[in-house]
Amino acid sequence: MFLTENTPPLKDTRVRSEAAMAAQLGHRVTVIGPSATSAYEEQVVDGITVLGFPLRPSRGGVMGYLREYLSAASWTMRLLTRVRAAGTIDLVHAANPPDFLLLLALPLKLGGTKLVFDHHDLAPELFEAKFGARPAISRLLRVLERLSFRLADAVVTTNSSYARVTFERGCRPRRLVIAPNLPELEAFTPVCPDPSLKKGAEYLVTWVGTMGSQDGIDLAVAALGCLAGMRDDWRAVFAGQGEMLRPAQELARSLGVADRIDFPGFQSRDDVRTLVSSADVCLAPDPKTRFNDLSTMIKVTEYLALGKPVVAFDLVETRRLAQDAAVYADDDSPLAFARALDLLLSDEGRRCEMGARGREIMLETGGWRRSVERLTALWEELLPA
Repeated sequence: MFLTENTPPLKDTRVRSEAAMAAQLGHRVTVIGPSATSAYEEQVVDGITVLGFPLRPSRGGVMGYLREYLSAASWTMRLLTRVRAAGTIDLVHAANPPDFLLLLALPLKLGGTKLVFDHHDLAPELFEAKFGARPAISRLLRVLERLSFRLADAVVTTNSSYARVTFERGCRPRRLVIAPNLPELEAFTPVCPDPSLKKGAEYLVTWVGTMGSQDGIDLAVAALGCLAGMRDDWRAVFAGQGEMLRPAQELARSLGVADRIDFPGFQSRDDVRTLVSSADVCLAPDPKTRFNDLSTMIKVTEYLALGKPVVAFDLVETRRLAQDAAVYADDDSPLAFARALDLLLSDEGRRCEMGARGREIMLETGGWRRSVERLTALWEELLPA
């Protein structure tokens, strides 16, 4: 059983990959999460039963997220009860945020179900990155995070920085597994570029991901506004959706670059491969916050896997991953980001060297296959023989 709330299960690369892996191992797999529509959905995809509940995601603001989470908790509890009534649940694998999903499975734990907390994000830091310092709410989020750590039979986290945080906060999980968010390198390979994406421009600049307020979409658009004053031989595509989509479009219009930036919305994995493979430079404009410093950006792993050079702000985990396959802006300003992008667009040889280096870095990690090995070993340990 997998629980998620942040993204519809079939659109969440990590949750879908984990569920598919469990199904391939012969387990009966159910995933509970928000549907991609406004209605309840029940479907079977590749042997996985997906129960999608209707959910109107918050468009920002603390109260908006509170309403979203209360609705998600109610639906998750209802569907957990329904699945349990139909048979035994041996293991619940809950992905955050939010950090309360595992708590909803507490009655199952009392009946022998094993619980795994899949620690996707540092929820307290994520909240502060979105809304600023609000001590009372941050304390509550720390409590929920700690309860999840202690309730879990195992904690799965995405990098060594996140693993260190669990210990810094006094948590001692019975079992800690680091399973990074990395692409399946055998399948996620470069494809032939699509020249039509450039619409006549010489260079294509690309960003892909979920458009949250912490992701720096506004900084990237502002940087392109600065770049427009330096050169006019480029076009950009920002592929994804989220609360910052409309503000980013409005900012592009106000800066006079709306005719140079396409916002095609959510893209399939195949479309992402084509888009990134067609790009000359890819963007990682996440600003320097504690949350971003400690997080591994999925978009960066995908850029590197497809052999593309990256322009980024200088974050701890981004630099640790990308190394010399990225150019790092001097400071967190749009102008510094634009200057770094301008330099890279002007140096084809460097772009080629960085792209090859990025692919090499990802091959050295082993990609998602390494995480599969670790998760498989964990589930074999927790599940009954």
